[in-house]
Amino acid sequence: MQKEKAGKRKKAGALLFWLLLWQLAAFWTDNPLILVGPAEAFTALIRQAGEFSFWQAIAFSAGRIGAGFLLAFTAGFLAGGLASRFFFVRELLALPLLLMKAAPVASLVILILIWLGVEGLTRAITFLVVFPVIYQATLTGLASADAELLEMARVFRLSRWKRYLYIYRPAVYPSLRGSARTAIGMSWKAGVAAEVIGIPDFSIGAKLYMAKIYFDTAELFAWTAVIIFLSLCFEKFFLWILNWLDRPFGGWLTGEPPVFSKPKTEASRNIVRVRGLCKSFSGEPVLDHLDLTWEAGKTYGLTAPSGTGKTTLFRILTGLEKADEGQVEIGSGVGNASGKGWSVVFQEDRLCPELTAEENAQIAGGRAYLSEILPEESLSKKAGELSGGMRRRVAIARAMAADSEGILMDEPFSGLDEAAKENVMHYIKKHQRGRTLIFTTHVREEFARMEVCRVDEI
Repeated sequence: MQKEKAGKRKKAGALLFWLLLWQLAAFWTDNPLILVGPAEAFTALIRQAGEFSFWQAIAFSAGRIGAGFLLAFTAGFLAGGLASRFFFVRELLALPLLLMKAAPVASLVILILIWLGVEGLTRAITFLVVFPVIYQATLTGLASADAELLEMARVFRLSRWKRYLYIYRPAVYPSLRGSARTAIGMSWKAGVAAEVIGIPDFSIGAKLYMAKIYFDTAELFAWTAVIIFLSLCFEKFFLWILNWLDRPFGGWLTGEPPVFSKPKTEASRNIVRVRGLCKSFSGEPVLDHLDLTWEAGKTYGLTAPSGTGKTTLFRILTGLEKADEGQVEIGSGVGNASGKGWSVVFQEDRLCPELTAEENAQIAGGRAYLSEILPEESLSKKAGELSGGMRRRVAIARAMAADSEGILMDEPFSGLDEAAKENVMHYIKKHQRGRTLIFTTHVREEFARMEVCRVDEI
């Protein structure tokens, strides 16, 4: 509270300093046609505020600039989303965007006056200035989405809507907010500048033009202050809307975990066979004609030195990588998955940072029973507030809760102390529900504790 009050005092002091400097400059100039002081500008503003035409001009310009901005924001956001998904959309829009960014505003104003007339001028100019900014911000934000979380979403078969809410939205909104703030200032500058050239009736631009004609410097300063004030108000209001739209998918989920479908009680009885699997990176073989068979409903261990293919094998099984040769047979079919496929504990936890521990555990469906392995007070904490061991337990609970036919765990017990490890092992056995479980570890004693039926080396 004290810091906030001190900050406000500093801002007030800075404002008074610039007002005093402005007044001294006006006094030194001593020519009201060149520069008036703040008192004269304020008097002109009060005089204008008493006239109906003042409010009419504000309503006209604010309405048309606001409409142009909202249209451009919506179109830029949608176009950016399409361009991030479809390369041909990006190529198709490249030339128009280049023209929008490179063409002088004055040239665009004249062309729009010829094509649309004065009525559509303000909205069109605002649109052309704002659209490229929002489009690029959306494209950049979507491109920065966490690749590991996207892989997690693919493996757990999250819907497109969930991918947007929990992965793309947190990536794109910060970029969108910053660009929106810049675009709002640009929209008011360009919109009013267009009005000064086109002089539509009942507009702020027309008022500025008349002030120039009559050399009314005080009125010119007064209208400039109005434009700045309106721009700041519009910025605050629009950013409030963005924050409001962002809030439901983070804060509103806290306290009541989302409802997902119930998991299957028993896995299907498909046998998994790996036949002649080969995979190389940069000419270096990682998997070389690997043959393995896993029976349904049993627990298997997988071991090998670091960097010799355990994670690569899991990525091939889940469809995140393609094998150079060989195939994966599930039951009588061939492929990377069957029915519901695999749920996975990755080497990295891959939790959505804005969701709580319980929401992360249940994001892929089913009931996680997270309180069995995590303290009650930690269930409502967001992922970023959890310790490394707690995040690991959430990742394990997510894999166990998912509606899958098999479970892959890549070093699931790393980062857990002995007590937590024992608790988690019991939890996994309890909620395995007849599914095939394959896990890797460098600690061979963990295979015995998990009662594996076989340990495979690759």
